Amino acid sequence: MQKIGRYVGIHASISTVTGLLIWASLGLLGLPLAGVFGVLAFVLNWIPSIGSIIVTLLPIPIAVAQFHDSPLLIVLVVVIPGAVQNLLGNILEPRLLGGGLNLHPVTILLALSFWGLVWGIVGMFLAAPITAALRIVLMQFDMLKPIGNLMASHFAAPPAPRIEDKGPPVADQRTRQVTKSVMPRPLTLRPGLADPK
Repeated sequence: MQKIGRYVGIHASISTVTGLLIWASLGLLGLPLAGVFGVLAFVLNWIPSIGSIIVTLLPIPIAVAQFHDSPLLIVLVVVIPGAVQNLLGNILEPRLLGGGLNLHPVTILLALSFWGLVWGIVGMFLAAPITAALRIVLMQFDMLKPIGNLMASHFAAPPAPRIEDKGPPVADQRTRQVTKSVMPRPLTLRPGLADPK
């Protein structure tokens, strides 16, 4: 539970900074509703992978309507939130979380789909913490650890059984002695019997 609490705390901080930076950058560009996009960035940042894409693309219609004569500003309205999302979500957040929830991205996408079908948008917000809690429970039982490792994409081979080296068994030593006595000796030519040319 401590890992989940740490995840939620760090993710809330990163989401807050993301929302503030997007609000400030869109406000400096002169985009109307910059504060609304900042709040949406905070809220949608809780949906892994999909939320950041939505936040990046959401201001495009307003930017096109507002800055129809300046394509550079339209591009900046998309590039700046995308850069903020990438910097904070893909570089800073994983470093702060360390191992974090230790879930593979495919596991998170499957969890988003499943919990989104079960509980709608609320399920999408709770997908990562619920899946992380499920993995923590699975890792507590030896029989279920392979499933927990699969969720994190840890495919380590099980340790090989340890065999003490006491030398070859007695039967193996006898086999070697019999093999040596039965094996034909290599042919050697005597000096006088060489093939004349």
